[in-house]
Amino acid sequence: ITPSAELVFFSALDDTDDGDADNTALFRYNPNGTVTEIVRKGETAVGGTFDGFGGMRSNDLGDFVFTGRNDSGDPAADTAIYRVASGGSLALPLVAKGDTAPTSDPDPRIFRQLSEVRINNNNLVGFAGVLRDENGFAISDDSGLYTTNGSSITEILREGQLTPDGDMRFRDFASTFTGDVPRPAFNDLEQFAFTVDVVPVAGGQPMEGVFRASESELIQIALEGDGYEDGTFVNFDDPALNNQGLVAFLADLNIGFGTGSEGPFPINDDILILTDGNDYATVAREGEQVNGRTIAEIFFNNVATGIANGLNDAGIVAYEVRYEDGTNAIN
Repeated sequence: ITPSAELVFFSALDDTDDGDADNTALFRYNPNGTVTEIVRKGETAVGGTFDGFGGMRSNDLGDFVFTGRNDSGDPAADTAIYRVASGGSLALPLVAKGDTAPTSDPDPRIFRQLSEVRINNNNLVGFAGVLRDENGFAISDDSGLYTTNGSSITEILREGQLTPDGDMRFRDFASTFTGDVPRPAFNDLEQFAFTVDVVPVAGGQPMEGVFRASESELIQIALEGDGYEDGTFVNFDDPALNNQGLVAFLADLNIGFGTGSEGPFPINDDILILTDGNDYATVAREGEQVNGRTIAEIFFNNVATGIANGLNDAGIVAYEVRYEDGTNAIN
């Protein structure tokens, strides 16, 4: 929803003229209280007619983006990313499966999967992509993060690239099966913030890290095993990002090990952190007292359809907690 109360939403429809062929659509609720149909299943799409919608995101101005699937039956060219201007109803295609991706590879690379589309207030669109070669075969280092302004596409970061310290390589910016790893946040500074697996250059098991990246920077926010307060990081959720470049992320902080009937087990605290990549502040931590109650669990990530959370441009974080007395709250 925008500051002016404009809202874009998806709905299934009953009693349509063509039954299953036109029974879903995207709509806009306007500030004056009217509802406008934007695009419906069965209307013209890249490669055919629309057969499905997903991944809707909007900016503060009312412009929104979505992924649309066509009915061509061709898995190599059945999806595209579309943008609709604020107040408009024309869905303009930006990038489609089958389009050539901008890479430094000596051979052409083609988008085989598009996911996690975002739009900022400058109408720049960010997304995750999986690549193939021009003959349709899988390649190594096949996923990355991209931006497009509608006329050109820029590769921001690619699987296989080195982390800032040079000790690790990035892995899996999008899953070939689900398309949702990671779920990057995207801001008006054209920065992404994300949790992703990295693999040691010298060999070893993959580990998680939180990073912020744009065309001009790559910053490591936190890495599994890093020390913080009285413990070390072991897990991260998808971070949030505001238009000042601040990153809020939830992590597990390992503070030691206990011994149970089945042997040693880790003792981890939930911890929520706000950072600009240089200075770090703890927003909340498991065991902390809030209004006389003790935090037992913290819930926070940037998934739009998930639990209540948020990070605004003033650096205020909203998050959910469960207290030891069994009650829940939004703080």
